[in-house]
Amino acid sequence: NFVVTNLQLASAVMDNAQFTAAPLTNAINQHNGSLYPVGTLAGMTVYVDPNMRYDDTRILVGRKGADEEPGLKFMT
Repeated sequence: NFVVTNLQLASAVMDNAQFTAAPLTNAINQHNGSLYPVGTLAGMTVYVDPNMRYDDTRILVGRKGADEEPGLKFMT
């Protein structure tokens, strides 16, 4: 239920009619270089990794599970 990609592909996703933009928070506790959500598409939260190059078109698709489920944990 989440996608992590670079700014180029996130910009393309934002052009989709079903995309819903995330409210932007401008707070002091923001961490430079951290993933940030740009919105949702088809029930999936789209995150941008600012450390990825603009021409790096890899996409990570994952599912957030419960704490007791095995597997990697996604932390934002």
